[in-house]
Amino acid sequence: MMVVGLMGLLSFRADRRLDPADWLPMQWDLDGQPTWSAPRRVALFFTPALAALILTSLLWITSPVGDSMLGAVPLLVIVCFAFVAAHLLHLSLLAQRQKPGSHLG
Repeated sequence: MMVVGLMGLLSFRADRRLDPADWLPMQWDLDGQPTWSAPRRVALFFTPALAALILTSLLWITSPVGDSMLGAVPLLVIVCFAFVAAHLLHLSLLAQRQKPGSHLG
């Protein structure tokens, strides 16, 4: 669950550094234009919440595999990596949409 904590920390940091806006894009079309938006907190914390739900479900589903969880480790690592990568992509796309002269860093 450290992955969920990391994603939450990244969202908290982005919340403080992004330009103030009540709604943030959640999805973009192929031309880079937002197709829909969500309230700021939902947009920033949706992926960490989804990751918590999915990872908890995966841990629960894979726990009865013998006496050890070693068989589930590769799956969990791949899923964790995918969630962090998707979240970083979302946050970087949000940062790119900021006004010129402002930045996350």
